[in-house]
Amino acid sequence: MIVVAGAAHLDRLGHTDGPAITDTSNPGSFNNTLGGAALNVASLLAALGQDVLVISCVGDDAVGRDVIAGLKARGAATQIATLSDQHSATYTAVVNNTGDLVIALADMKCYDHFDPSFAKEGLAKLSTSDWLLVDANFPSTALEAMVDTVDCNIAAMTVSSAKAKRIHPILNKIDILFTNRAEAVALTGLSDAASNDDIMTEFKNIGLPAAVMTNGANSLLLWDGSRCEEISIPPAQITDVTGAGDGMVAGCLNDLMAEKGLNEAVKTGISAAQAVLQVSGPYLPDIKSIIADSKDN
Repeated sequence: MIVVAGAAHLDRLGHTDGPAITDTSNPGSFNNTLGGAALNVASLLAALGQDVLVISCVGDDAVGRDVIAGLKARGAATQIATLSDQHSATYTAVVNNTGDLVIALADMKCYDHFDPSFAKEGLAKLSTSDWLLVDANFPSTALEAMVDTVDCNIAAMTVSSAKAKRIHPILNKIDILFTNRAEAVALTGLSDAASNDDIMTEFKNIGLPAAVMTNGANSLLLWDGSRCEEISIPPAQITDVTGAGDGMVAGCLNDLMAEKGLNEAVKTGISAAQAVLQVSGPYLPDIKSIIADSKDN
């Protein structure tokens, strides 16, 4: 079993018909879908056949009700608080005609009001062989409270440069960190000019048992607690970059839950991420067969 605690909200995904031009109106289209790091990972894990519980919070509005219903429809159990004095979080992103992110707006104030005591019932279901995944959309105090409650495997996602430091107080308590280069720089307090070796040295100094650091289409860095391995990323067709990192996390955790090695798990994560890149939106109900086909080929 895995409990996934963090963002579950509405994604508004915009696509420009041509190259994005700033300071003017761009012809294009919008598509609304469920989103949020925790929701995206949980949805893919459920599609991969895992027993998943999502812990989050929403406002007392139509978006919140859609989030809860949508997760259940995807096969994930939910423990989601409805906050009557808040509106549900939303994430609005615009990508250009080649699938690259142009701008994004995250309205996530709802998560600042999450009460970690609400999570106790769900966290109590976890045994030592189970997993807890937390994302940095919740405040550090909430993350610390949840992590301190469990005796199981723990993973964390930095989710953005702006929120990455929220993970810092729990770094000595987690088993694996999922991040990207920009978020890792923000988390460690290094400068943008820091080398990958500098970042890995910080991970070593922290005593981090494992980390997966992506850098777009560039090679992925895998830290196993003692050494760093560089894993190249095969070329991929890109329709939409939204949720690709969440696909990486879901694919990797799926293998780790099956007690496969970290190197193999990361390669499954790459396959999942590349599958997500090729569609609009971060959810693929047939992700299990897609990953199996990619391994056969």
